[in-house]
Amino acid sequence: MVSVALALGAHTAFQQIARSPSVHVNKRRRETMPEVEEPDRTVDCADKFINRSMLRKVAHIQDNKTTLSDPVHPDPFTRPRTVESLKTVGIEPGRR
Repeated sequence: MVSVALALGAHTAFQQIARSPSVHVNKRRRETMPEVEEPDRTVDCADKFINRSMLRKVAHIQDNKTTLSDPVHPDPFTRPRTVESLKTVGIEPGRR
């Protein structure tokens, strides 16, 4: 039981440090707003954070299956994630 708890703790720490879209180890990225400067990279990082989380998948399996679709809380694993960024509006990031 102790080894399972340690493995879950190590996996959670790795998930939060290595894959979190809000954590930036690179000094250049820490000094900017990556959501504005690099929106595609931020969306990819957020997708990896959600899709590779073992505990989210386990919690999703345990959710009650409702008969009606819930537009407020859609299924995060089957619905594609879209983002409204400067690039989709037509403004090139980095140009002033």
